[in-house]
Amino acid sequence: TVFSGSALLTIAASCNPLLSRQPAASAALEPRLVADSGMESSLLRKTSPHDSGNEDEEIGDGGSQLAPTVEDQINAIGVGKFHYSLMVLLAFLCAADGMEMVVLSLLSSQLQKEWGASKVEIGALASAIFVGVLIGSLIGGAMGDRIGRRGTLLVGGSVFVVGGVASALAPNLLLLGVFRSVLGLGFGIFLPAAMCNFAELVPTKDRANFQLFLSGVAWAVGEVAVCLAAIVLHKYFDFPGWWRILLLFCTLPGVIGLILAYFYLPESPQYLSIQGRHEEVEALIKRVAQTNGRTDALL
Repeated sequence: TVFSGSALLTIAASCNPLLSRQPAASAALEPRLVADSGMESSLLRKTSPHDSGNEDEEIGDGGSQLAPTVEDQINAIGVGKFHYSLMVLLAFLCAADGMEMVVLSLLSSQLQKEWGASKVEIGALASAIFVGVLIGSLIGGAMGDRIGRRGTLLVGGSVFVVGGVASALAPNLLLLGVFRSVLGLGFGIFLPAAMCNFAELVPTKDRANFQLFLSGVAWAVGEVAVCLAAIVLHKYFDFPGWWRILLLFCTLPGVIGLILAYFYLPESPQYLSIQGRHEEVEALIKRVAQTNGRTDALL
């Protein structure tokens, strides 16, 4: 059975507290930079006594008026180059997921031919990845809160790539099933963290469209790509073990996405705020504004 990106994302969300908290966007993205934290910030919304008519409302040492939330700042900046670049980065990872979810259905006859695998064994092999997804989703949320969304994505993505490469080198059916479970483990860890990170960096009104693209379009592109690759390999390079090349091909978008994430993916502003790293939150907001050419929109 082939699962769509949105369907599998729903399964992962039900198991992963990071992703299941996403719908409550206003609650999930509520960190505020406050003046009484001791941080002087150009992003704080200061109130003048001449504006309010009440000197007690002026923000100063010991003041308690709240600054704009991170979500307020992101919404004010709007969508731009920063978000499209981040979307392309994550699209590689989602495309790799789509490829891995359908590739074994393309190889069942070849595995039966080379290894004499029964239909029951092929079915168990196809299910192995979902065992990994289940386990990864259960532990990914705790990892995201402990080491951050970015760190969780990098760890899970690395496990995903290692599992994919190992699958291509598997010497027998049993180890292929084990390595597919490892691949699924990485997938279950990093996908919810990636979606959560992205949601916390995208304006509220555009969040659904971006996530629909990643879980739908990018996923489908990966599925189509692996099907076309299988046709080409089977038709023009039909030699024993051609399916191993196809499995390696499936890891390529994951490797590209992982490298891009290592160099360019920022940490979640929600996580930074919870950790009290307010200067990094401010720097990230300024980076988004500068990349989008919207520094004038900072509140």
